[in-house]
Amino acid sequence: LDGKPTPPENLCCFATTYGFSHGIYSKFNFFAAYIDRCIALRLPGVTPPAGQPVQLKPVDITAGWAGDYNQVSQFNTISLYADAKGFVAPTWMPDKYAAHMWRSYHSSTPNLKLTEPVVEYHKGVGPKGGLGYGNVIKHGTPLKFAAETSGTYAKLSFYSGDKLLGEVAEAPYQLENIKLDRGLHALHVIGTTADGTCCSSRPAFLIVD
Repeated sequence: LDGKPTPPENLCCFATTYGFSHGIYSKFNFFAAYIDRCIALRLPGVTPPAGQPVQLKPVDITAGWAGDYNQVSQFNTISLYADAKGFVAPTWMPDKYAAHMWRSYHSSTPNLKLTEPVVEYHKGVGPKGGLGYGNVIKHGTPLKFAAETSGTYAKLSFYSGDKLLGEVAEAPYQLENIKLDRGLHALHVIGTTADGTCCSSRPAFLIVD
């Protein structure tokens, strides 16, 4: 398959829970956010008045993104649908944001964690328990981002999906006064080593109203 064009054959996405102690619950997190991106893809630019039917847009599979589900890596390959080559098991994503979210979930490293403003799924109850979605925050709220790592990285980059929020080259790994757009955010950290190798934390989810 080396170099052979291998785009996804259908609108299916696969993600593994390998390495997650909480299995199906963490997978629920990812696919809830994935479906949110699919719904957004189908909504019209202008919605009709209340009580009127909504005409959903068709999905063009070739306008999406792809990832290699079977690749063994801490930073799985993702690409535009048309650029998918050499994939053993291509899986489909609706857009670039979803592709970056998928990679942070599917091929994360355990030595890199986002600790603020929200953390990944935790068992139990309380502020850090449940399904891993943070409380709904108001649009315009300034947020502090922070990460911790036991690895050696030249820099840590904070992301919402594919959107770079800022970079930090040394501890403490923190960003201040970050304001997010409205919507559901898949937040994660990418660590880059001195030789350019990248690894990702697992995503944590936050809703901005």
